[in-house]
Amino acid sequence: LSAILCGEEAPGGLWGADPPSYNQRASITQARLRILERTGQHEAYLHLANAERHYDDYALKLLQLDRVREAITAGLEQPLSDEGLLELARALYEHGEMESAFQVAERDLHRLAATAPSEQALSMVAEQEAEFGRYGSHSRNELAVWLRDRAAEQGQLERALAAGELAFRLAPSLVAYQKIKPLAGAHWPDVRRSLLDFLRQGERYISAEIKVDVFLHEQQVDDAIAAVRDHYVSPQTLAGVMDAAIPSRPDWVIAQARQQAESIMDGAKSAYYEDAAQWLRKVRQAYEALGQKARWRAYLDTLCDKHQRKYKLMPLLRAL
Repeated sequence: LSAILCGEEAPGGLWGADPPSYNQRASITQARLRILERTGQHEAYLHLANAERHYDDYALKLLQLDRVREAITAGLEQPLSDEGLLELARALYEHGEMESAFQVAERDLHRLAATAPSEQALSMVAEQEAEFGRYGSHSRNELAVWLRDRAAEQGQLERALAAGELAFRLAPSLVAYQKIKPLAGAHWPDVRRSLLDFLRQGERYISAEIKVDVFLHEQQVDDAIAAVRDHYVSPQTLAGVMDAAIPSRPDWVIAQARQQAESIMDGAKSAYYEDAAQWLRKVRQAYEALGQKARWRAYLDTLCDKHQRKYKLMPLLRAL
């Protein structure tokens, strides 16, 4: 330990041939780093952090000591965690080192370039998926979001676009999707097509609700229907898809809304009769969109005959 604190090589490392578990080593090293920090032993702190591969602590300590160039080199060359890269990028940005902050943020995002943003984002995601799996990490998404927003503030739209596309692919949401359009400019039609295709691929980790949000935002009704067809969604989400589908897919709305309403009425779930009436209103609207009001009246009459003994339900049916 004394040799390492002095920056010397220690044969066998700090722990020798029978090291404790990783968590134990990490806890002990963190305790030692805190002591070195409090006692002002900055060089010893750097030597220990580097030797024990606490690269996040090492890089941030360099910046704290105003050794900016060394901190940047560490951020670009050492295997910092996503959390460490984000913290270092933020610190460099606040330090006035804007370009270096962006380069550090990009490092685990596969060093985005400022040209051909759409193609690079696609390539980058493919590499990320191969290396880290489809889910990515929350911190990596935070890193992409931070880079997207800061680069946009600085007018670096191509860089912001590439980061924005990756942020959407790591953590899809309508908000993340909407952030991309103003960054894409003339590229938007191609970028839009690419992102919608990404959602259509049916990746399991993307919830049907998120797909529906984006598809309805883009008025892609058939895609929204496909998203809810084989997956559970909340009644609110399903109702939203039905509302959007009434003009173009009334037959689908009729089938789905009838199924929802009839399961409640046939099951005598009196606490949910109001919900059944809401579903039936969508059936009525879909029949009206088809110009088939007579079929709606015939269907409603059938329901009234079938459920005439359900005194809580009948006033709701008559109101339709």
